[in-house]
Amino acid sequence: MPLHYRHVDVFADKAYTGNSLAVFPDNPGLSAEQMLTITQELRHFETIFLSGAEGAHYVTARVFDLFEELDFAGHPVLGAAAVLHERDGTTGPRRWTFHLSGRTVEVSTRRTATGYHAELDQGAPEFLATVPTAERTEIAAALNLPVRALADLPLGP
Repeated sequence: MPLHYRHVDVFADKAYTGNSLAVFPDNPGLSAEQMLTITQELRHFETIFLSGAEGAHYVTARVFDLFEELDFAGHPVLGAAAVLHERDGTTGPRRWTFHLSGRTVEVSTRRTATGYHAELDQGAPEFLATVPTAERTEIAAALNLPVRALADLPLGP
């Protein structure tokens, strides 16, 4: 069966200069194993597969890197939203809802002179862990910053 996809450059205003990915706007029911194999074959850092995208503002998305399925990844969602807007053919701004395995996010898109601008609303940040105060010195050194530069960041108690 033929599979159609778009090569997309995110965070760029000209081709072959951004974060590239493959967007499959019409997932024909591929298994997770097949999606992972396709991603590995294309050798993109990430590939996104969409379901329910034809004429809908709400899509289900599955994102894969070279090793596994990801719960969420921002740049594939941005690129996919641009592909959906292009396919839709409308000139005005659009809003899309993406349901991923890890969360549901909203993306606003608008056409520009060089392509599309996409803005992701992924909700409030989730902090999965805190960094002990004693480790701030190591973190600051790794970032080539003074320790005081990390004082107001949510690194821990």
